[in-house]
Amino acid sequence: MVRVAQAETTAPAAIPAATAQSGSQSGPLSDVRDPEQTLTNLTVYSRGRDVGHIRSVEVGQAGLPQRVEIAFNDGASAAWVSADALRYDGEHRLATTTLDPGEMKALEHTRLR
Repeated sequence: MVRVAQAETTAPAAIPAATAQSGSQSGPLSDVRDPEQTLTNLTVYSRGRDVGHIRSVEVGQAGLPQRVEIAFNDGASAAWVSADALRYDGEHRLATTTLDPGEMKALEHTRLR
């Protein structure tokens, strides 16, 4: 059985890019305890730029995040991305990825075919 947690509020205020790039410790989303609660609404940074927030988290049977839905800052689009493509920075409460929004949207369309 797969559970999906969805955000109930809007995205949190953006964290300055300098903070996001400060070199703090980050780890894979699979290391996050209570991923639905912890990851939902986190700001997502791509290459130091705030690109959106995690709207939903899909958790597998083992309780590990399988994929997350990222709502982009354009307000009109979102994409499901593998949890393996993101890292969690617990110190700054944010998620990072090396994918840009265009790549995330392209992955979404590839997986739906």
